[in-house]
Amino acid sequence: MKKIRTVVLMAVIAVFGIAMFAACGSSKEGVYKFYSLTQEKNGLKTEYFVGDEIEANTKLTEDFAKIELTEGGTCVVTLYGKTNTGTWVLNQEDSDKIDITVNGITVSVICNGKTMEFTNEGATLILKK
Repeated sequence: MKKIRTVVLMAVIAVFGIAMFAACGSSKEGVYKFYSLTQEKNGLKTEYFVGDEIEANTKLTEDFAKIELTEGGTCVVTLYGKTNTGTWVLNQEDSDKIDITVNGITVSVICNGKTMEFTNEGATLILKK
């Protein structure tokens, strides 16, 4: 009887552990930091990554662009060294997107829980957890 109880308990722990691991993988909350910036203008595509210089004396770091999503639906957005707070929600039409609102402006961003991607006017910004 003791052996059966131990086996059942181990199975329950394993299932619970797998469920927790799966839930963590899909969570959108967390801190996303700059990974890359791709710009396309007049047919010319330029890519920048952490460590690259975009202008003289302007080196890209992970903190160049940073977005923190909290469980409570608030967010902190830092871009070019300026920080603003706002809110975020899951997009009603596309579960692969979230809607971030800062200073009354709402943008839809692709977010899979590991990366965040924002495209605007030929530029794509990618942030990673």
